Amino acid sequence: MISIKLLSIETTEEMVMRPELLAEPLRGWRYYRIEYGGTNQDCLWEGRIMLPPTADPDALVQLLLGMQAHGQIWQ
Repeated sequence: MISIKLLSIETTEEMVMRPELLAEPLRGWRYYRIEYGGTNQDCLWEGRIMLPPTADPDALVQLLLGMQAHGQIWQ
């Protein structure tokens, strides 16, 4: 039996305070904090990502979780 350990991944949408300062092609995109291994002070690493207005951040999380599982199964 294969044992898979997945690092948790969470996204939190953040507000863009001055969207007019973004490059024109990015205006309207959504800004997220992405945390790996836990949330808030428990996370191992955090970063920021911008997604198109119609993107689903949960789909991004599922993609990253799937990549982790795929890497462990097919090593």
